[in-house]
Amino acid sequence: MSLAIEIKNNEVILVDAKVTKNKIQVKSTHSFDFEESMINQQGIVDTDNFSLVLSQQLNEFRSKEKSCNVCINNNSIIYREVLVPKVDEKRLPFLVRSEMMSVLHLTPDYLIDFVPLEEVVRDGHAMYRVLAVAILEVAIESYLNTFKKANLKINTIDTATNSIIKLVDIFGLSRTENQFLVADVQKSQLKLYLFDEGVYILTRNTRLSLDENSFNVEEIVESISKMNQFTFTRNNKGINHIVYIGLDSILRELSNSVEETLNIPGKIFSDLINKENGDDFVNRHVNAIGVLLRK
Repeated sequence: MSLAIEIKNNEVILVDAKVTKNKIQVKSTHSFDFEESMINQQGIVDTDNFSLVLSQQLNEFRSKEKSCNVCINNNSIIYREVLVPKVDEKRLPFLVRSEMMSVLHLTPDYLIDFVPLEEVVRDGHAMYRVLAVAILEVAIESYLNTFKKANLKINTIDTATNSIIKLVDIFGLSRTENQFLVADVQKSQLKLYLFDEGVYILTRNTRLSLDENSFNVEEIVESISKMNQFTFTRNNKGINHIVYIGLDSILRELSNSVEETLNIPGKIFSDLINKENGDDFVNRHVNAIGVLLRK
C-alpha cells in the first residue's frame, strides 16, 4: 500500500491504496478541513501548526506509512499552456522555462515543470504544446518542511491536473475522437477539464457557493454551459459527454440535471471502472489516487 495526500485550499485528503495499471485497491481514507488562510502562493504559511494538525490526523488515520506521494491542488500552483518550437528533448525544459518566465513575468525563484501534450504545426513550423506548472521554491520547501516535521518523507509531488490526465489515459477514457469534459465538483470549487480526441486542452476553475449540504445545481449547469459554448468557438464540435468526479453525494443528481438541461450525457467515474479495476472506489479521492499512477 502507498499513502497519497491531496492538499486543497481548505481540505486535506488521505488515501492508503495500492494502484497499478488499470487496478485500484483502496485500503482506507480520511480527510480533514483547515482554514484557507493557512496556504497561499508562498505555500504553507505556518509549517509548525500545519505539521501538528497533520500528525494528529495521521494518528487518527492509523497509517503506518513513513513516506507519501503528494498532490498539490491549491493556489500554490500556476498553470499555463505554452507552445514552444520542436527541439531536442534536452533543450525542451530550457525553452519551457524561458517561455513561462517571459509570459507570466516570473522571477528566477520559481520552479517550473511541464507535461508534453501534443505536437502541432503553426505557420508551417513544428511545435510542442505543453502544460507547464510553476511553483515558488519557498512553497515547495514549506511542504517538504511540514511533512518532515510530521515524520513523513515525500516521494513525489504532483498536480491535480496531471493526476486527471493520467487517469483519463490509463483507464481508457482517452480512446475517443469526441470532445469531452471531466467535471471535478469539490467543496466551493468546480474544475472543468476539457479533452479533445483524448488530448488534454485546458482547465477552467469556478468558485462555487456549495457543499454537500447546500447544492446549487443551476450554478454548475451554467458553468458547464459556458464551457460548451466556448468549445464551439474553437472547433464547432461541442461537448459529447461528461465524466463526473468529486463529491459523491451530489454527482448523480448533477449528471441527470445537466443531461436534462443541456442534453449532454454524463457518467460517474466510479461507474466507468468495474470491480476488476477498483474496489470501494470513491470519486472524491480521484486526485489523490491519480498521484500514485505511473505512465
